Amino acid sequence: MCIRDSFKSIGCFSQLHPGTNLRIIGLFPLVSDMMNPYIWGNSTNILNVISWLESELKLAEENNESVYLLSHFSINSYFMAAQWGYRFRILIDRYANQIRGIFSGHTHEDSFEIIKSKLNEDISAVLHMVPSLTTYSQQNPSFRVYVADRKTFSILDYDQYRLYLNETSPRWTRVYSFRDFFKIPTVAYSSYPVAVAKLKATPPLFDRFVSNLWGEGPRGPALLQNRPSAMNFVICRLVSADLFEYLRCVGTDYGSDEYVFGYGILAKYMYSDWVYAYP
Repeated sequence: MCIRDSFKSIGCFSQLHPGTNLRIIGLFPLVSDMMNPYIWGNSTNILNVISWLESELKLAEENNESVYLLSHFSINSYFMAAQWGYRFRILIDRYANQIRGIFSGHTHEDSFEIIKSKLNEDISAVLHMVPSLTTYSQQNPSFRVYVADRKTFSILDYDQYRLYLNETSPRWTRVYSFRDFFKIPTVAYSSYPVAVAKLKATPPLFDRFVSNLWGEGPRGPALLQNRPSAMNFVICRLVSADLFEYLRCVGTDYGSDEYVFGYGILAKYMYSDWVYAYP
């Protein structure tokens, strides 16, 4: 299927970067969006996107290609249908040797997500949550520049830039790099658990991370007013590979019933009882 056909039929694309063996795969977010009522009956493989993604990853494996995955939602987000995200995670685990990075937006947060194998504690991939240029919600615009290996396309570092809107003449400022922020000599999958451990053990570092999380806007200080709750929320977001794990991590385990803990949560907090009576 050519890129035009797949984009037209399922809203996804898979394309080799010119002159390299890097395959960039973009996923259509509405097939996994909990706010899309068309998937409520069965969210496991809408438009056969999971099957399509598996075939593209298999092709990358056969051709020894590196892969960047673009996904609007992070896998442990409330907005990604949990059953779809669970299958997405399994594919990430299966093709971990090809995937060099997963990049998401949606939250507008400056963060990351460690995705571990379902079989053991090995890290299958790291999902990079990239902050937004928009100020929504109450944050300074940000963008990120990645440094990658020219041959393997593994992520070596990234620089975070920010536009401080309270300045008289705002200009883009390099705020930090991942390696400098966490005082880590090299960036590999094994570096991310080290970063999490440093956040848990070093309150000033954790405070700066929370401030960066929302572009140094007011949401960070508000979250830090309850430090135990902030620590639980942030760390669970970093180490949970899907919504099931995240809910268990924060102490809200609805089991594996997606209708209850997925649609129910959204209906409770985003709609009203006239739409859905939450049990």
